[in-house]
Amino acid sequence: MKKFWEKDDNVAVRRQVLFWLMLFFISSFVIDFSFMYASKLSYTGVVTEKPYDKGISYNEVLAENQRQNELGWSPSLSINCFTSQKPNYSMSPYAKRKYKDIMRVDAVYKPELKGTNCSITIKLKDAENLPITNKVGKILLIRPVSDKVPDIDMTLHDEGGGSYNCDFSLPDLGLWEVRIYIGDKSVAADADDINGRNAPDSDYDRIYEFFLTKKIIIL
Repeated sequence: MKKFWEKDDNVAVRRQVLFWLMLFFISSFVIDFSFMYASKLSYTGVVTEKPYDKGISYNEVLAENQRQNELGWSPSLSINCFTSQKPNYSMSPYAKRKYKDIMRVDAVYKPELKGTNCSITIKLKDAENLPITNKVGKILLIRPVSDKVPDIDMTLHDEGGGSYNCDFSLPDLGLWEVRIYIGDKSVAADADDINGRNAPDSDYDRIYEFFLTKKIIIL
């Protein structure tokens, strides 16, 4: 039997061991680098912008929520979408449990379109079940799963009879957060001022009479 200190003339065996060791470390490096690269392109983990400004105004937000509840307004929201992307209407059991409280919108497949075109309508009634008319409104569409997609800011149009409508385009299907603000026509100048100062979204809550946040998933 050859002793461990004796020279091994089997060079091929030593080279094979070296090859597999190098392959192992190179594979580990490639996999780790792939994960790092993918993490830079995906969600960064930022839950909200300007958290300090929103944190110190928390009591004001609660007061605005109480004031809005006292209005007794009841909204009815409907969304229709048409897309050139091949929609996927199926959801796994896990996704159904996760998104059970989220409004689902099944997009209609139209290959002749470019992108995804949607229409949102909100109907408002007061505490006496009468339509709320002659208001102005705006919509913010936010992509919660990625901070690389800019927010979409649009104006709601008064269609009469307490109905307000807006048409818009989306860069992709999936999960979106819709924030709707309704108020008197006098708030338009204040809203422009907020846009100019890039103020927290909670400022919109203070100047508008009614605000609604709804998460939707478009399939």
